Amino acid sequence: MCMGLSFIQPAFLLFLLLLVPLWGVAIAGHMIVRRSVRGRHVAAWRIWTSLLIRSVILSALVLALAGTQFVRAAPTMTTVFVLDSSDSIGPAMRARGKAYIADALRGMPEGDRASVVVFGNNAIVERPPSTDKSLVRLLQVPDGSATDIGRALQLGLATLPADTHRRIVLLSDGAETTSTALEVALQAQAARIPIETVSLIGPAPADDVTVEALEVPGTAREGQNVRLVAQVRSVDAGSARLRLLRDRQPVLDTTVELEAGVTRIPLSAVAPRGFHTWEVHVDAASDGVGANNVAFGFTDVVGPPVVLLIEGAPGRATNLATALRSAGLTVDVQLPAALPQSLVALDAFDAVVLVDVPYRSLPEAGARLLPTYVRELGHALMMVGGEDSYAAGGYLDTPVEAALPVTMRTRGAEVRPDVALVMVIDRSGSMSGEKLNLAKEGVAQAYAALEETDRVGLVMFDDAAQWAVDLQPKPSTDAFLQGISSVSEGGGTNLRPGLELAAGALEGTDAKIKHVVLLTDGQADQNYDDVVERLRANGITLSSVGVGDGYDPHLRDIAPRTGGRFYEALNFSDIPRLFFDETVRIARRGIVEETFTPRLADPLGPAVSVVNELREVPQLYGYNATTPRDTAQVALATPDGDPILAAWQYGLGRAAAWTPDMEGRWARDWVGWQGFGRFSNLLVDALVQPSIVEGYEASAMLAGSAVVVEVRADRSDGQTQGRPTGRLLGPDNTTVDVPLIEREPGLYRGSVPLPAAGVYRVQVTTNNADGDEQIVATTGAVVPASVEYLQREGNPGLLKALADATGGHIDFPSANAFVRPPAAARTVAPIIWPLLWSAVLLWPIDIAIRRLLLPAMHIPVALRQALRRTPTGQPTPSGAALRRAEALLRTRRPTTLDGGAAQTTQPTITARDGTSLDSAASVKQQPTSAETDGAAAPTRPSWRTTRRNVPERPAQRRR
Repeated sequence: MCMGLSFIQPAFLLFLLLLVPLWGVAIAGHMIVRRSVRGRHVAAWRIWTSLLIRSVILSALVLALAGTQFVRAAPTMTTVFVLDSSDSIGPAMRARGKAYIADALRGMPEGDRASVVVFGNNAIVERPPSTDKSLVRLLQVPDGSATDIGRALQLGLATLPADTHRRIVLLSDGAETTSTALEVALQAQAARIPIETVSLIGPAPADDVTVEALEVPGTAREGQNVRLVAQVRSVDAGSARLRLLRDRQPVLDTTVELEAGVTRIPLSAVAPRGFHTWEVHVDAASDGVGANNVAFGFTDVVGPPVVLLIEGAPGRATNLATALRSAGLTVDVQLPAALPQSLVALDAFDAVVLVDVPYRSLPEAGARLLPTYVRELGHALMMVGGEDSYAAGGYLDTPVEAALPVTMRTRGAEVRPDVALVMVIDRSGSMSGEKLNLAKEGVAQAYAALEETDRVGLVMFDDAAQWAVDLQPKPSTDAFLQGISSVSEGGGTNLRPGLELAAGALEGTDAKIKHVVLLTDGQADQNYDDVVERLRANGITLSSVGVGDGYDPHLRDIAPRTGGRFYEALNFSDIPRLFFDETVRIARRGIVEETFTPRLADPLGPAVSVVNELREVPQLYGYNATTPRDTAQVALATPDGDPILAAWQYGLGRAAAWTPDMEGRWARDWVGWQGFGRFSNLLVDALVQPSIVEGYEASAMLAGSAVVVEVRADRSDGQTQGRPTGRLLGPDNTTVDVPLIEREPGLYRGSVPLPAAGVYRVQVTTNNADGDEQIVATTGAVVPASVEYLQREGNPGLLKALADATGGHIDFPSANAFVRPPAAARTVAPIIWPLLWSAVLLWPIDIAIRRLLLPAMHIPVALRQALRRTPTGQPTPSGAALRRAEALLRTRRPTTLDGGAAQTTQPTITARDGTSLDSAASVKQQPTSAETDGAAAPTRPSWRTTRRNVPERPAQRRR
């Protein structure tokens, strides 16, 4: 039912005052016109009707501008049930909540609607507003690791339609983990939507054990015992198993005795230098909730810088290690397999140097972490050249290449010796299936690594040997792949025929590099040592690949005898990569051997200080050809401009490339040079950044559903510090930026939503004088497993506060779920367009009344002719003919005043269609009854008669 009108812009209603002058001017004008002779003939009803229509048009336009709308009472009710499904709600309380909703739906009146929202850490609409009175099985399962009541209420508000009475019924224990519910309650209050609450607080578990906190010092010195305290709450006394993990690795596993209540358990452990995470787990025999049995902590152990040298083979890093140790640095030399495979373990080192290491020998996990180690942790990475480094070591398009200041692709045509490669592949019965397919893929990879000027051939053997692809200049891809696809498995294993075919073909070529790759998984039927000696004598190198664990052990011996290498492929999937790396190595991709003296290329390069100090540098005899990146600083270069020493800023850290080796082949004059030790030390110092920058202090804390980072910058020296930025580095190596805003001079603060549980490393960075980003402070933030599992008692105070803030009730009965609230809800229906259309439709009517004025004397005639039925065969006179008849009647001679008729000639009027209009004219000259009887009765003519018979001037159209 309509309750009234409302206006969006009521100020426009002032334009209704224009009706007063409109009516005043109209009345005054009518009185003036009425006094004139012609004004007496204007019908009054036309004036007042036109004025009334204009008033209606003006009113409609003003009401449309004011945004007029009908206000109606809401006819129906919509209730949204917001059901807590977080992990703090036990099975009994969940069943109670579902039963409550089902009972309320059974009593829902016809026409009312209900919806259901289930929530935990997220909120989901289980049922949109519907008139269905049945509650089907709840299928949606939200994330139960937290309780976000605010998000659930927000979604509940969004599901309520605006044209009904509205209510929210919250069924929860009130154990909120985000602190946003009261903010949303204010929105509900503003919309006059009550929040009714129903408590789902159940009894606490009878046998629960909870690790409430792990107390850990934030910093410690290297070699110092780190003292920790675990605080455990237990309902009952008893024993439990305690495990302490550092960086997710166990360091302590013991049994402890728990008291009823809170037990504080002291612990201690030693941690190496770096940022470390701690976890303590307490497991009891009987425990109601297992998710609250863990707590986290962190410690930053400080100490002198440590450099990790990874050498591709024993002895390759000896010269560099000796030079760095003589400068007082702590150096740890390891083989590739020892490269740390976690970011926490890598963080113990300030710099990692790869000394002539082939990429395939690095653990994949560790190699992929190196860019993050530099970019996110702010450490240093350096690569030293050699025959197994850069492109020759297989680093093209690898994660490690992305962190270096050079790329493995050279800028121009590379001068390199041509290669003749023959691959000898076992196709015996034991190589069938996956082995043979991977061998074919490896052959294809080797083919792709060759240049167009190289020669390639493929020999397949079992009991006998044959060419699958003859030794020839690198054929087209299609032709080579066709030769590979024709290969199928055969019989036994006889290496000798295959090696003889390869030796004979290579002896007939003039290639600078002649190489054989032999792959087999079995034992040889015949001795083939004489063939191997024949290869060595002709300068042909041989590399062998043993597949699986049943290959001939003699393969390990024959490769070194010819200058080749032996590879063990225990994992069959390694075969393609081995073939590619071996082909790249023997092709000497990117290796340039020539004698030259490097020149100073960039006066800002990292080695300029030592170069300027020593004034001259020794000669070099070779290097790995690379291309510097656009932002790299090239300190030393060849006469042709190829980089010898380059560096750049990569994220928060730095990376450098030394393209010669550091052994006695290409850099033999350098390793014996008196300035080599100082040069190496200054180079590492230029890469390793200071771990602490004075003037900054950072802290991190939890505040509700967010991690808050606070930074204080010391401005006591009068200098303006750069604006800091924050970053969280998570357990899974993901990063989250924290925007910091200056709250007061020298105090910066920022926050991000609460991430997943664990320890987060907090880094604060600024830009230095060179514009490079540097770390100025570090700390940590601990996000507990979930406060969801710590609040076992619920929060009834929050439920009451939500109800009080919105006019709702606590412990709201289900029977009242659809009772209309005291504040009647209203709905509005805008009528702007109907008002505008009414104004548009009335406008032509107003024009018609004012301008289309049919003379009054013609109205009866027009009505009679409209009602008269035209006889058959007699056409009705046209409108044009009638107008000509009317004009002719006006020109007739007038009647005398004494009653005598003037003598006139009556012409015959013919319409366009030939019809006589005399009858039409006679309509205007109907004789009186006196004339019919032949008696003349002279009378005084009225003014109307005189007016009709007096000749007039041509009539002007009256407006």
